[in-house]
Amino acid sequence: MFSTAQHRFERVTTDQIRDSRLWLLVFAPVALLYLVSAHWTLNNADSIAAAWPAWALVHHGTLHLEHIANLPINPWFLHGAHGHIVSSRMPGVSLISVPMQALFAWTRLDPMAPSVATASIVAAAAAANMTLVFRRTSPANVALIGGLVLAAGTCLWTVAGAELWAHGPDALWLSALLLAITRERYWLAGLFGAGAALTRPHLVVAVALIGIALAVGRRTPRPVIALGLPAGLGLVGVVAYNWYLFGTASLDAGSYSYAGKTVISGTGTTFVGSLYAWADSAVGMLISPSRGLLAYSPILLVALLALRSSWRELPDWAKGATVGGLAYFLVQAHINGYEGGSGYYGSRLTIGPMLLWSPLVFVAARKVWSRGYGLVVYLLAAVSVATQLTGAAFGRVITVLRTVDLNRSWMPYEVAKTGGVRAGVLAFLMLSLIGLAAVHLFRPKSRWSLEVSVHDHFSEQSVKASRSDGMNMESGI
Repeated sequence: MFSTAQHRFERVTTDQIRDSRLWLLVFAPVALLYLVSAHWTLNNADSIAAAWPAWALVHHGTLHLEHIANLPINPWFLHGAHGHIVSSRMPGVSLISVPMQALFAWTRLDPMAPSVATASIVAAAAAANMTLVFRRTSPANVALIGGLVLAAGTCLWTVAGAELWAHGPDALWLSALLLAITRERYWLAGLFGAGAALTRPHLVVAVALIGIALAVGRRTPRPVIALGLPAGLGLVGVVAYNWYLFGTASLDAGSYSYAGKTVISGTGTTFVGSLYAWADSAVGMLISPSRGLLAYSPILLVALLALRSSWRELPDWAKGATVGGLAYFLVQAHINGYEGGSGYYGSRLTIGPMLLWSPLVFVAARKVWSRGYGLVVYLLAAVSVATQLTGAAFGRVITVLRTVDLNRSWMPYEVAKTGGVRAGVLAFLMLSLIGLAAVHLFRPKSRWSLEVSVHDHFSEQSVKASRSDGMNMESGI
């Protein structure tokens, strides 16, 4: 019995060391990439409104802003309770940069600098977390590729990692929640779910569905309780925060005071009770040339090529994440128009659903590859990365593209075109990336090596399970 316990301890310790190395292998270069390309100037009104409360809390011990002499004009700075000037951003996004603001409190840095650095680090950590989530279904080398494509081929780079929107913290909490679930640490996952609720309250829909999927699949109510109770307390935290700032003990304050009333869609401001407006927003979030998820990350299309077989292979937590992501996506479409504001590059409203769908996309990509269609995976991944590279390199010229019709213009093209001479360099990089991908694909051993690594992974798991069963039998357990 002692030898069995020792063997298990050594195996767990070794796995943790390997996971830590894999996490750092993704986090370090991705964080550097995000920091280099982040928006250190010309920030969006949303990210400005998220930065100042954290700065005020560190420097003045309050979330009230009226005493700040150089406070910029911002539409999200509102009159709260007792006449105070406060930010309408949710507590999760307003407070997550407090550690970085405190770290640089002794400097004279603009309040935006620690906020932007926080955004880059948080988004990079989300990508690293998801790499470990992918590791639960594939060998480390394949998970590493998936994590890097997620980091460089989605709007984690150009939106979440560029400025402090709500979507970076959302991605961090959701990725940590999924990682904790893969290790069956349900209460820890629930704590991360509370962080998600504090940042974007309607994320509780996804958290609840993940908990239900686990409860049904594992025939125990424990996951629902462990995930649902902390997430519910997160909503209570939002209510308390709104009561403190606005004098209203309700979710219907701050950032989501418009929720359930109107959406701003391509057809104008419409009551969300209109089914057409809801459908218009949902379709726009997927395929709009300016704001559609698939316009910026076509790699997600591989999920449609192997949907049935991939779904059968998914573990219960990944199925729950997929369904939860779909429900959250529909709620997003209900309370937000697909344009999601202006002055940014990408599809920001779909970052949360995209992250929840990524385990399905990852398994589907592996399936499509193993069937001999690796070129499709390579090209879709290459185009996704090139599209994000366009925004990272020249995305700030979006500030001069106010007259572009967001409903008819593909923003990567508009941004590259406005970039002038640099656009030629970008086009060369894009073509080189696609070319290198194609050359690598046609190497004789490329497809074979991936298939062998996947096979070896599952064979290794089978051997471990067999050894474990054998040792249990020998020890009488």
